[in-house]
Amino acid sequence: MPRGADWIQGHVAEFDPHDNSVTLTDSRKLEYEYLVVATGLQIKWDNVKGLSAALGDGRVVSNMSYATAPLTFQALQELRSGHALFTMPKGVVKCPGAGHKVCYIAEDYLRREGRRGHVSVTLAMAADRMFGIPRYSQTIEGLVKERDINVKLTTNLVEIRGDKQEAVFEQLDQSGQVVGHQAMQYDFLHVTPPQGPLDVVAHSPIANKEGWVETDPETLQHTRYANVFGIGDCAAVPTSKTAAAAGAQFLVLRDNLDALMAGRASDDARYDGYSSCPLVTKKGACMMMEFGYDGKIMETFTPLGIVDQQKEEPLMWFVKKDVLPWAYWNFMSKGYVPWSECKNIIKRMTAVTDAPAAVKSTR
Repeated sequence: MPRGADWIQGHVAEFDPHDNSVTLTDSRKLEYEYLVVATGLQIKWDNVKGLSAALGDGRVVSNMSYATAPLTFQALQELRSGHALFTMPKGVVKCPGAGHKVCYIAEDYLRREGRRGHVSVTLAMAADRMFGIPRYSQTIEGLVKERDINVKLTTNLVEIRGDKQEAVFEQLDQSGQVVGHQAMQYDFLHVTPPQGPLDVVAHSPIANKEGWVETDPETLQHTRYANVFGIGDCAAVPTSKTAAAAGAQFLVLRDNLDALMAGRASDDARYDGYSSCPLVTKKGACMMMEFGYDGKIMETFTPLGIVDQQKEEPLMWFVKKDVLPWAYWNFMSKGYVPWSECKNIIKRMTAVTDAPAAVKSTR
């Protein structure tokens, strides 16, 4: 912990913004002048009937838990033939590319092991398109077609019948309404489970109607309680919930909270929805997807002419595999986000490069 910070180990049971206090599960009451909420989200395992019971049976796995993640590769190693099924739920999830990655990495592993011809691969998604950003969705559509991955859209997992090796899905129409059900057999099943806000947040005065912390999407300040801020997965901001998003949000929150504490008018710090999803598509290749609010493309490397971030790139694999983990443990986990600062510098550099000649020079 940083010097000067008190680490209070406990769980919040209640938020009371009217009293400027939080109550812990052991009944301790903590008062505050300013509150930053960074509770993340929760995995809703029980929202899929039979999932909890089936996890760890050697065929049903999920990377979304420390306890179950190591079992994924073990089950994949034992898969010699049959049907490998991967699912992605409806609603908000953390890192929307995670369900994609495990499917593409597993398919690549089976191909390199010489088993792909004996294993069919299906990706069942509740969404009505491959990815929310058209620029990247187009590339992914080509990828799954080339690699013979069967994609089923508007298909949401609701039940696992482990004794029958059967997964049950509800079929959705374009408005998200259930119009039917379908069962699929599997020999290997990876589940990205439903997710949502923590109950303690969702049932509190600081939540919006969907249960997320009701924050202004640009300032990250609560829309009704000025001394409350939200950041990360728990915040009600309309962008993908990723570590990159949290890093970019931190810079904005820091400046705006500092201004509030100093009694100044709010600084010009504004969050533009920046998020990033390094989508690993196979060993040695990765698409570095970067975007902001309303699907605005906010790529770092493409404007510099280094790579085309719409494509699978070996350099982006290196960034994802080696650079980002190192940066996370050495910087972000300690409260530093240098890549966001660097991105701002690059943004200013490319803005000057793209400016008209009359603007480039002030002489």
